[in-house]
Amino acid sequence: MYNRPNTPTSMKPWILSILFALSTLASYAQAESKVTYIADEDKYVTTIPKSIAYELPGGPVFYSWRINYAGDVRYVVDYSSYKTKKLKKPQTLLVRGYANKNKQLEYDTYVVEINKKLCFLPCEYVEDNTLINSQNNALTSELSKLTTKSQNAKAEVDSLVAEHTKISETQFAYCQKAIDSLPAIIDSVKSKAREDYRALEKAETDKWYNSLPKSTQKAYSKLSITEAELSAPNSAAGCDYTFTYVNNSNKTIKYLYWEGTFYNAVNDRVYCEIRDYCTFRGQDTGPVEPGESGGGVWECVIYNWSADYVKLSSVSIIYMDGTTTTIGASDIARLITIPSSWDFYTQHGSEYDAEQKAAYPYVRELRDCEGDVHTWEQRLKYLQSGQFKYPRWHETEEYQAVFDRISKAYNEHLLYEEKLAKFRKNNLMQ
Repeated sequence: MYNRPNTPTSMKPWILSILFALSTLASYAQAESKVTYIADEDKYVTTIPKSIAYELPGGPVFYSWRINYAGDVRYVVDYSSYKTKKLKKPQTLLVRGYANKNKQLEYDTYVVEINKKLCFLPCEYVEDNTLINSQNNALTSELSKLTTKSQNAKAEVDSLVAEHTKISETQFAYCQKAIDSLPAIIDSVKSKAREDYRALEKAETDKWYNSLPKSTQKAYSKLSITEAELSAPNSAAGCDYTFTYVNNSNKTIKYLYWEGTFYNAVNDRVYCEIRDYCTFRGQDTGPVEPGESGGGVWECVIYNWSADYVKLSSVSIIYMDGTTTTIGASDIARLITIPSSWDFYTQHGSEYDAEQKAAYPYVRELRDCEGDVHTWEQRLKYLQSGQFKYPRWHETEEYQAVFDRISKAYNEHLLYEEKLAKFRKNNLMQ
């Protein structure tokens, strides 16, 4: 019967190998964070004569272990207390990784394998440092690449911010100035429009006046007839007559009398079907001061369905000083052809319309500036804040795109700055 051994010395050789490997692995792991190990194909360096290497504590190297620790935090390795290994003759050694004896970006020490043990080999003992230079060039290139990307992103942010800060400052100042100055400009434009409107109205009146004979011009110096109109018949065939005027003289009118005959549309006289007359005399009682208007509406001056207009035969005026004057039919006929305010309105609109039309561009600009000044102010505050992690929202399509670009470049800059900080920390630069 087979008896199972119960002592360590009776263990099979492969079990002992495993235990030894675990022990060696634990020792080897102590140096993991201090060096960068390579995981690619085996590479070698050749030492110069009388080189010195420093033996890492631990057991033999396991050839199958090719773990890449690049990117882990590196530390300065103080191997002065390690066991020295003198290499009198040049040797070609397998490189397992890289380390630093000084705090700097570039590696200055190889991790090599000598007699199946890891050792530190300073680069000054290596005949050709192409291998470590390649690693250092890669580090320098990575640093340059990260720095360039960070600088480019920052430059883009600065350029966009500078450009649109200037635009925002200019537009904000313009809006503020417009808000302050436009109301006075609008008032001035309206005033000028009123003057132009009245000047145009006067020009048409002057043109009409200059076409009159002397007798009518003399009559106009006393009176201008602004309306002389017979209304359409009402339901009882009654027609009202409107007669209004302006006292153009320098005297106060006490009484004004107008007299006229009724005609139909074919210019025949017509008679009132109730009072049986064809002529009517109206009286307007003053006082009507110089420059003031007088007259009014005389109701149902005639009852006749066919009555169409009144042909005035005379206008008589009695002034407060007792003097009198009379204007005849021919002059009256010409006086009532004066351009009416309605005719002028249909052709040129009202005085208010003229004001609004002239002021519209300035009113619209003021309204736009009042709406825009807050927007430009907020844009300017955003650009001056220096914080662009998130773009400014609720913007126009144009400026949303601008702020998106600024935010994107700003976040890229932060990202590469973070990568640079990590790179410097991991590679003994701070």
